[in-house]
Amino acid sequence: MSLAAKELFMTQPGVSQHIKNIEETLQVKLFDRLNRKLVPTSEAVHIFEEVTPILHQLERSLSTINQSEQSLTGTINFGMPIEFGNNVILPHLSTWAKSNTDVKFHINYDHAARQINQLLDGSLDFAITDSFTFPTQVEVENLAREEWILCASKEYAKDNRLNEVSTFKQMKELHYISYLENSPVIHQWFKHHKNKTFDLKSRARLMDVQGVARLILEGVGLGILSRHMVRENNLEDKIVIFEGSGVPLYNEINLVKLKGKTMSLTCQSFVEYLVQKLKK
Repeated sequence: MSLAAKELFMTQPGVSQHIKNIEETLQVKLFDRLNRKLVPTSEAVHIFEEVTPILHQLERSLSTINQSEQSLTGTINFGMPIEFGNNVILPHLSTWAKSNTDVKFHINYDHAARQINQLLDGSLDFAITDSFTFPTQVEVENLAREEWILCASKEYAKDNRLNEVSTFKQMKELHYISYLENSPVIHQWFKHHKNKTFDLKSRARLMDVQGVARLILEGVGLGILSRHMVRENNLEDKIVIFEGSGVPLYNEINLVKLKGKTMSLTCQSFVEYLVQKLKK
């Protein structure tokens, strides 16, 4: 009894009381007192053999969790928009990953609407998304913004007698290349710059910025690109950019997380790094 009390950092009466409580709970006698010694009963031996491996496994699991929190390991699942993600987020990710070699990444490329659903069902830890009407279950932090511009190839502009200051009347009957059904981004541009709405002719729809840019350059129709994408791909001399109201239309880039969800230390560390870099 004295040895048990020492190992458990308890008093002997405390150990005796715990044994008594267990015996009352199980309604089984665990020890016999013989010649002033406690001798375990067969029931006590059986319980010891069953419980010991479980306690050892629990100890190993807790140790693993503790070590992973110190060394940053595991997999981070997050979503991001294709173009902004590839051009802005991935370079920062690469730098962070080189310093945290035990971390793996699973990246989802999709529109905010579908990524929000994945946040809600727990398949994504967080998402970097475009402007969107977010549900109340998520918390949103603005990180950056990119300017949206409407453009066409110089060939398409020439064939349709367009220039940088073409009017809405000249543009409303043309073909357009959309990202999503109902072309919300194009409609947003016309509402912002021309204060107009109309039934546009969507010639193609694809959820890929590089694909939209390719179709614009090939003269299929007008489309929306981000200014940083145009600049980084050296497209300025190949397209006509239509002027708007003078006030740029921005796509807000947001960090979106599920309210109340606890992030792993690894994920939290990466998010804090991204936020710091993107807000510079």
